[in-house]
Amino acid sequence: MTSITATPDTATGSVQLNITQNSSVTKVTRSDSNGLADVRISAGQFPSPSAGTTILTDYEAAHGSNLYTVYCNEYVTATQQVTNPSFEVDFSGWTLDGTTAATTTSFPQMLKSGTRIAQIVSDGTRTVPGISVIGSTVRPQIVEGQWIGLKAFMATEQSNYQTRVQVIFRDAAGASIAGSSFASPFTASPFYAGDWPQVVAQAPAGAVSVALYLQYRNGDDTANFVPAGKRMWADAVEAFVADTSDEVLARLSEPYWDGATADTSNTDYAWTGTAHASRSTRTINVTTVSTTANLTLAKPWLMVPIAPNFSETAESITDYSSGRASNSTVHRIIGRADPIVVQGKLGTRTGTLEIWTDSVASANKLARVFDRGETVMLKQPVSGLDMYFAADDMEVSPYSVEGVDATRYKFTVRFTEVKRPTGNLSGALGWNFDALAAAYGSFSAVLAAYPTFDDLTIGGV
Repeated sequence: MTSITATPDTATGSVQLNITQNSSVTKVTRSDSNGLADVRISAGQFPSPSAGTTILTDYEAAHGSNLYTVYCNEYVTATQQVTNPSFEVDFSGWTLDGTTAATTTSFPQMLKSGTRIAQIVSDGTRTVPGISVIGSTVRPQIVEGQWIGLKAFMATEQSNYQTRVQVIFRDAAGASIAGSSFASPFTASPFYAGDWPQVVAQAPAGAVSVALYLQYRNGDDTANFVPAGKRMWADAVEAFVADTSDEVLARLSEPYWDGATADTSNTDYAWTGTAHASRSTRTINVTTVSTTANLTLAKPWLMVPIAPNFSETAESITDYSSGRASNSTVHRIIGRADPIVVQGKLGTRTGTLEIWTDSVASANKLARVFDRGETVMLKQPVSGLDMYFAADDMEVSPYSVEGVDATRYKFTVRFTEVKRPTGNLSGALGWNFDALAAAYGSFSAVLAAYPTFDDLTIGGV
């Protein structure tokens, strides 16, 4: 599944984006105090379809909060491992453990899915009666290291009776693996209100499947058999297998679904076989994923948006003035008291900015930002004041004359604000081989991240 993480980098005034993708990514946008804009990439950086990891560095990120959205088109499928999870037809796939059972519509107050609920009745032969999924064709399949989560709605007719869910891992021969039984605590599950016990466990070595159990007992007398006729109810049973416990927990925290759940505009639900007698799948058409990053700029930055390796920090802006001229035209007609006005919007900002520098060398570094003849971006440590501009002219002059080593210089630019330039990234981003060697353990790792030298020079660390 496509995912994105964003890491602010105050040293470069940028945000590092790491996109893990299993399908095509068409674009990435950023919403910040400057508005909404595409994140600038190199030409062809999002081939379609694509998989793996794409690393982007967003040098145009604004001071403050930045919301990133990845646009993709992929289908993510989850499998509900319980073959008959809501007991709508019968008890297909379930084994009765010291109980008799039937589906019933008698208690609509406890319905969690469909129109029927399971009613399990003790036969008086177990201290912990219940029902289970233990058949070889219905047990969820699993491999060592994977995780399973089991959850169900359960209720009993007396408040001192308790319920739990349990999983026991099986080996290739179908035998229970010693020490592989995991259960939720027995908790009170009173009539109507019930409870939602759940358990999450990791498959041990040798595990190939896992048996599922829904159980109850008399909380006041755990040593003797539950008397015949004592009842438990169950509905909306769900189990998921995944590579991490977090993924399993995320699935269990979602609203219950199975193959009978109604489809939506971007989600399809289906049975893998016979309805209410097979596993269920949910397929979501994922179109966007997003994340946020908070970038704190200590100083202003001057940069070339399409070639950010020409970025430079400004120690401080000592003076700034700007104005906006009207684009309206006023025609004063002879013999007419009122003029004819052709209305126009206000123009963009024009004015001057002065930057304090500690030496002529520092001032010359700032001048090189403008040498390419490209639009320049001013990024400021105040949200909403950034701008793209063209330099009308610039000047370097002493700011305070204190001798050769102590004289400070003023870098003055007269500017005209312009629209954000279009186009892909162009040129290397200023990485060096030392940084590259520190970031990757081998040339194979570099090749995995950057298929071509172009990719490396455009998006290198």
